[in-house]
Formats: sequence, C-alpha cells, structure tokens
Amino acid sequence: MKRKIRHPQVKPQANPELAALADLVGEFIEYWGFKAVQGRMWCYLYLLARPLSSKELAQLVRISPALVTQSIQVLSEYQLIVQASKGPNGVLRFEANPDVAAGIRRVLASREMRLFGRIATAAETLKGKRSSAPASVQADETRVALVTEWVSVAQLGLGMGMDLLKGADHPFARPAAFATGLSKRA
Repeated sequence: MKRKIRHPQVKPQANPELAALADLVGEFIEYWGFKAVQGRMWCYLYLLARPLSSKELAQLVRISPALVTQSIQVLSEYQLIVQASKGPNGVLRFEANPDVAAGIRRVLASREMRLFGRIATAAETLKGKRSSAPASVQADETRVALVTEWVSVAQLGLGMGMDLLKGADHPFARPAAFATGLSKRA
C-alpha cells in the first residue's frame, strides 16, 4: 500500500516579496505575448529551490488547476519550463528551463522572426503591385520601401541578439560580466 505523503500548502503570502516579484515578472511577460499568469508561474519555477506540482502552482498563483494545465502546455511548448523528476506518489513536477537563453531564442524565432517575415512579405507584395484602389488609399511607394528596409534592419538586429544568446558566455549565463563589459565600452 502506498503511503500518502503530505506536503505543506504553498502560499504566496508566506513570502510577499517573492509574490510581488512574480507579479511584476508576469506583468512584463504579458507584453511579450504571454499571459501574466504564465510569467508568474515561470518566475516561481525559476526562483524556488525545488520543482513544483500543478497543485502547488495553482496554490501559489491562485488559479484553477485547468488554467495551470493550459499554462504548463504553453510554457513547455516554448521550452521555458521542463518536467522535473516525479515527486512523491508519482506526481508530475515542473521547473524552469535552466537555459533561459534557449527559451528566449525559441520564443523570438517562433514569434517575432516569423512576424517580421510576414510583414516583409506583405510589404514586398504591396511594393510590387499596381493597385486599382482610389488615390486616397494608395500607398506611397517610398514609404513602403522604407517599411521593407526597417523590417530588414529589425530582422538583422533580432538575429544578432539571438546569436548573442548562444554559447556559454551569453548575457543570461553571466549577466554581471556582460553588463560590466558593456559599461567599459561606453
């Protein structure tokens, strides 16, 4: 017979500073196209010293188990969290991907780079078409060309940023050393 192991409930009010930080990370992540609750979950999984179960995440973030499951699927899809070793009684537990940069690269490649590609294609299509639309809604060819150039520059910058997040010496592996290096250049 399996012995049921009880774990104490995890409550955000037990560490209000951590809860405040998780809320702010959630707010920031929301700007990046995720839900705030997903950012809060990631923050707890990254900062706590142990993996958490879905039930514990629901308690910490104060959401339903169904929403936890949906959030885990999204965060796992982008490899921002990974499944950890099973807990007592075979309960699934999760932790943040320790390679934060890999998760960021994956999000940028699958979202921002794809969107830039779609914008570039649409601008090129517009640039090459003679429209039969009234003059009042004709696009200025010079400005369409500028949009195409801006997207190219943005893609180049994003690609350089993604390359910067590769290898053992990237900014998220050694943020203090990276910041020191940047301040010495200024």
